[in-house]
Amino acid sequence: MTPQELDDYAYDCDYVAPGSPEPDYRYVVKLVLRATLSFRDGHTPAIRHALRACFDDYFDAFGKELQWGWDPQPPRGKPTPWHFDERLIEVTRDAFTNVKADDELELGFMGSFNQNYVGDHAIECLTVPDWQQTMGDDGSYLSFWVACDAAQKGQWDSGKFALHDFLLKCCNRLNATHGYAGLALALPHEFARWEPYELKLAQQYYGLEIDDPVSTGLMTEGWKGIKGVNWYTVLGGHYVEKLGGSQAIRSHLTDPAFRFYDFAGGGLVIRAGDGPEMGPVAHGAPPLYVAVNQVVRDVRTTVIRSMGLGSNAGELRFNRHLTDLWLRRFDAPGIWPPHQP
Repeated sequence: MTPQELDDYAYDCDYVAPGSPEPDYRYVVKLVLRATLSFRDGHTPAIRHALRACFDDYFDAFGKELQWGWDPQPPRGKPTPWHFDERLIEVTRDAFTNVKADDELELGFMGSFNQNYVGDHAIECLTVPDWQQTMGDDGSYLSFWVACDAAQKGQWDSGKFALHDFLLKCCNRLNATHGYAGLALALPHEFARWEPYELKLAQQYYGLEIDDPVSTGLMTEGWKGIKGVNWYTVLGGHYVEKLGGSQAIRSHLTDPAFRFYDFAGGGLVIRAGDGPEMGPVAHGAPPLYVAVNQVVRDVRTTVIRSMGLGSNAGELRFNRHLTDLWLRRFDAPGIWPPHQP
């Protein structure tokens, strides 16, 4: 992908909020380079400590890009946005030890003007309480994103803060169960209005990840399966073993464009090529992504939940049927985009 092609894709995907003041445009949909990792035991001190290390690293590298975040310990549980500063960082660090194991820890820090908009940088997480994991809900996650051109600018593989290394550190620290990294859409905290736009773009680009970690958790928790593949496909040890082991997976992906990275607990990260792909539908699905999908599809979830909310006035959004088709978009030609959404 050339820089001009990426610029064109970003122009196609980025959506400026209606009435946004010039030249300080405020976006409600953004093309970003995003990674999301699912993990277990988010209620334990060991994983909380590991999660804090991930946040500290991101703050050190991109804190100047962040503008606000949620109060980690809001009074009466009511979400409260704070200006991002050293005081919020300290309160956040305390939350990793102060929030009890039987309560969820939900954090989010954004590089946008406020919760109605979205920017080029963010990091967020959710850890499920101990009692909830005991019942089979182990959908804790960490998600972060950076500007969509970070890889092309050399910030992914090199520089003071190589994002590739950071992603692998997070996989190791959290003993990730599954996840991905690639080009994705970022929506604001108040996202419902923009879901139809999300579906529209998903029908134009195979490689564009639709990322709602909460909906994904409902489909994948309790070892139900992984969501799918992208530029980076993260497989925890449980899924690597189900696929016959690391060497078996590697033996099916012999193209030199593939790279493999082991991580804690027998996990494996598959990188499909030097850079992420958008995969315009007119050009067909990216061959490297299709190849990875063919190898790992046996551990993809078959529990389908809608990745969108209900329609308010007949507008098209992801529903259960469209979610099922989208998850299978790399299986064979003709599945995606849908002919009659």
